[in-house]
Amino acid sequence: MKKFHRQKRKAEAGKYWVLVLALFMLVRWNSITAPFERDEGEYAYSAWLLRNGARPYVDSFLQKPPMIVYTYALAQAIDENSVWPPRMLASLFSLATIVLVSLITRRDFGEKAGVAAAIILVPMLMIPPLSPFAANTEHFMLLPLMGTIAIAVIHRRDKHLWPWFLAGSLGMFSVLYKPIALPPLLFMFIVWAIENYILSRSIINTLHQLMVAILGAEAVAAITLGYFFLTNSIGELWKTVVVFNRYYVESYGFTFFALLRLFRLFLAQWWMLFFLTFCFFCFLPRRWWYYAGLFFTSLLSVAPAPFEHYFLLLMPFWAILAAVSIARLAKLSNELFDPHPSNSVQTVSLYLLTFLTVGLILWPSRGFFLLSPSQLTSTFYWGPEHPFVESQIVGEHLKAATKSTDKVFVAGSEAQILFYAQRRSASRFVITFPLNIDTPLREEYQRQAIDELTTFPPAAIVLSRRATSNLWNSGSPRIFVDYLNKVLQDEYTLVGGTVWEGLSWHWQELTDTEIPRSSSLLLFVRNKFHREGNV
Repeated sequence: MKKFHRQKRKAEAGKYWVLVLALFMLVRWNSITAPFERDEGEYAYSAWLLRNGARPYVDSFLQKPPMIVYTYALAQAIDENSVWPPRMLASLFSLATIVLVSLITRRDFGEKAGVAAAIILVPMLMIPPLSPFAANTEHFMLLPLMGTIAIAVIHRRDKHLWPWFLAGSLGMFSVLYKPIALPPLLFMFIVWAIENYILSRSIINTLHQLMVAILGAEAVAAITLGYFFLTNSIGELWKTVVVFNRYYVESYGFTFFALLRLFRLFLAQWWMLFFLTFCFFCFLPRRWWYYAGLFFTSLLSVAPAPFEHYFLLLMPFWAILAAVSIARLAKLSNELFDPHPSNSVQTVSLYLLTFLTVGLILWPSRGFFLLSPSQLTSTFYWGPEHPFVESQIVGEHLKAATKSTDKVFVAGSEAQILFYAQRRSASRFVITFPLNIDTPLREEYQRQAIDELTTFPPAAIVLSRRATSNLWNSGSPRIFVDYLNKVLQDEYTLVGGTVWEGLSWHWQELTDTEIPRSSSLLLFVRNKFHREGNV
């Protein structure tokens, strides 16, 4: 009989994981081959540099810690010329995150809550306002973060030291993807240490466990950062990832704009999540404070963030709160409406509530999941406002117009063009927004970029005409942009560019005397280079 029930549970588990996988494919299918956006372009180009013997942070300006570069380099080992490997890898990371969240929820709140958590987290990770289509740092960060929390939940009372070492290692991996993971990690380790002290009544034992966790974190940090120490590039890594990012945050100010915007959006369209969160605090299940603490420390970490995709950090913990409420409501409905309570009635209620939640989350964004990959990018990024869909064609023309040993320059923040063209940038500033954001470094950066372009005159320059590309911002010094305009006028010839007509675009050969107002990306070739017959 026990064997029969065990087989039955396995069959039921198989069915709901098929549902999870089907739903996952539904919301992901059209983003796997969609064109790169600019953040992905930065990561892909830096990974390409790493794989070709150059040094990210020294040869490319990059704000993110190095785990994202290693991850993209791994993806390029599959296919170095395509956009789909990092997207596929991000999807696998997200799917593994969903499995871990289900496991954590099941461990503390039961199998039915685990089922609900897995199903509702799928659309929660793909809500369009959170920019989920890109293979961004947050998708990769969530897996080691939830792995750390899974270890703490499963081995909460374990006296061995290896779970602490493994948790410290995974926690550092998540921070080296994105430091916003640090507040929930600190909360988790503090609670874990206090609970172990209560069990052992030994402060020495607790300190020993924490030291082992720190040792695991240090080991990962040493391995991850070792390359940059060995190549003498740790200084530039520190300057961009720590120093510049501090100025970057200050330039945006400590605001709650993104939080307020998302709060209004969620409250209007995904009110079911708020209702389920309210139910969670009404039910107050066992260890409710632990998951509420993870939720609120994550919210505290991202609340001042200027960009909505940071809020992906919140989704796994919000899914746990909501799933626990769904399981409790299903059990309550079973007791209220069935005079002879049965597990089947509770199961039906669970799935009805779960898919009602999924439907309410997906319904406002239903159109996004029916678009082609290019349509998805154009629609989500407002078509001509962000030159992403045409970047690949421009990269192909840039590649054809130059030799593999030539250096080029993208005047704008579209590093994905460099990746598509497989060409080295003449300047480390593969994005130009650091030259314009109001920080004490921007004039230094502008002069540095000029020095680099003077020392290594690029064989070709791609000029972005979109304000979103941050070539120049109102109020920024004009040192660099004036230099660029003069160089383009005196030393380069316009050969073509992308031109938009409504929501469609095409490549067009152009001259300096006819530049359509609707042009987006323009390709210039150096005059000497042009005369030598390379175009």
